[in-house]
Amino acid sequence: MQAQNRVPFQVRKDHAVFTAFFLIFLALLLSRVMPLLVPQEKPILELVVGGFFLTFSYSMVNALVGGAIDFAAEEKQRDFLDKQSPDSIHTLQELEYYSVIPPEHRKQAGKLLSVQTQTLEDIEQDSRVRDTIVCGLANEYVLKRIAVKACAVALRKEDDRAYLETDLRFARFRQDIYIYLRAWLIMSIKYKREMSIDLIQQGFPDENSPDKYAYIRAIRYIREKSINKLRVEECLKAEHIESAKVILRQELDKLIETLHK
Repeated sequence: MQAQNRVPFQVRKDHAVFTAFFLIFLALLLSRVMPLLVPQEKPILELVVGGFFLTFSYSMVNALVGGAIDFAAEEKQRDFLDKQSPDSIHTLQELEYYSVIPPEHRKQAGKLLSVQTQTLEDIEQDSRVRDTIVCGLANEYVLKRIAVKACAVALRKEDDRAYLETDLRFARFRQDIYIYLRAWLIMSIKYKREMSIDLIQQGFPDENSPDKYAYIRAIRYIREKSINKLRVEECLKAEHIESAKVILRQELDKLIETLHK
């Protein structure tokens, strides 16, 4: 919803910044020129003109900044929807399929290759790394242990399984984080698209008023600490460990950003 006290312009960030600097420069120039233009016996006129310019500048900067923010958000949303469209997903799958066909067995696919933003080798490598993550982290025990530790850190509690037996709210929190890992993270990596988090019901401390910041703290801990643990590395193929961590961090960053909204 747009703020009622401004009428935003749809402008890019660089245009908004340039205009703001121009208005600042104009204000400084006006402050130097006004004493020369306005008779000293009529100082009220200088105040009126200055007040008008100040109000105009504030409204303009407010509208420009708001417009730049709105434009960036809409541009990001359009890009997200484009990538999630059936045509984009179909093209991505076709490119992945084409990349695993040995070069000597490939037919020319000019139209398909014209839309690619990566080399076929990079596409094939990315697919192999994602397969490593999906297969390696299908280990339910590992994901649950990661979730327990992340939840304990988020709530500043000791990493103790006794909480699962005595604290039902902690148990629900741990289960929710596990679902984010097992469902959202793994499926987003598998299908190369952001799955909807709206289908996951948060229940900590209760479903009516979940603490989204507790979830963010837990996911951030996983992003910054858990994926570097030996437990995770042992689930991945040695030659793909570092590449897998990059993808995991990227996807967890997306999840954190979405949870913030």
